[in-house]
Formats: sequence, structure tokens, C-alpha cells
Amino acid sequence: MKLLYVLKKVFIFIICISMATAGFCLLSMAILCALSAPKNYLNFLNVVGFFILVMTTIGAYGMFQEHIYFLISFSTFGIMVLILQVLGICYASEEDEVEKIAYNHVEDMWNTQLIVDGYMDEMQWNFHCCGKNGPHDYIEILREIPGSCQTGKGKSSHYETGCRKAVNETYRSYFKYLLLSEHLSLIANTIGWIVGTVILVVLLCRQYRRNAVEET
Repeated sequence: MKLLYVLKKVFIFIICISMATAGFCLLSMAILCALSAPKNYLNFLNVVGFFILVMTTIGAYGMFQEHIYFLISFSTFGIMVLILQVLGICYASEEDEVEKIAYNHVEDMWNTQLIVDGYMDEMQWNFHCCGKNGPHDYIEILREIPGSCQTGKGKSSHYETGCRKAVNETYRSYFKYLLLSEHLSLIANTIGWIVGTVILVVLLCRQYRRNAVEET
């Protein structure tokens, strides 16, 4: 019996560590992608990552201490997190949606560039691109091609790729990482949620039997 008790605690510990790792991975991705990823993407990673850590903390205490109310909170909160993750996976799988995000981002930046000269510089440095569709965009609006478009191989050498294409490709790669991390995280959280819910059901059954015995 003692061996089974130890094995159960070790199993719960592994589950909780896996869930916590999933949460930290999402938060780490948000930090690493902070300069180049879309804001919606970063907000999603931060929110889900934070929720997973909160869910893990509640679940770990509930499972180790066999605390019914904590496990009820864990199971309820876990459903919300799992729904969020499924929605995130569906969202990141829509390539047209990713392209729309990239298109709107670059379009907004370029429209501001027309008013505030140099507004595109940070994007062009980060994504190694030039203009909305290419360096000729600056020529068309009668402006010099900015230094942020230079490749570093000489003043006359500029990035030929437009930011719309570069940002779209980068966002697609980020959303691929999101899909991979979300699938792994979803698996870990689903297993953890099932384990926590099973423990909750067992505890509720024990309590029901105990109350039934006391009444008789």
C-alpha cells in the first residue's frame, strides 16, 4: 500500500511538472517573439500561459492534499483553459487569417510611414524587408530608400523583399511553432485535467459513502 501511495504521488508530481512546463514554454515563446510577432499572438500566449500556471498551482495542491474544493476549482478552470487552447489551435491553423493579420499590420505601418517618415524603420530592420511590396514603394512616393532597407553590403544594396511578404512568412512560422507548442501543451493539460477530475470523483464518492454510513 505504501508503494502504491508513493507511486501515486510521483505520478501526480510528473503530471504537474509537465503542465507547469507547458505554461512556462508559452510564456517564454511570448518573450522570445516580442519584437516580431503579432500582438494578438503574444497576448494569447501570455493569457493561456498564465492560466495554465494558475491551473497547475490549484491542481497540484488539490491532488497532493486531496482537497475537494481545490479540485473542483481545478476541474472548472481546466475546462476554460482547454477551450482556450482548442480555439488557439483552430485560429493558428487558419492560414488566411494569419495572412490577413500580416497584411493589416504592414498596411497600418505603411500608412503611418506616409505621414511620419521613418516609421517603418524598426519593421524593416527586424524583418529584413523594404517598403510595403519592395524598395520601389519609396520611389513611387518620391522619397529616398531609407537606411533601414540596406543589407549591409553597401549603400546601394537594399532588401528586395517587401515587408508584406516578409512579415507574412515570419508570422506563418510563428504560428507553426504555436501549433506545435499548443498541441503538446494541450496533451499535457488534458492528461492533468483527467487525473485531477478522477481524483475529485473518487474523493466525492468516498465522502458520499462516509455520509451515508454516518446517517445509518
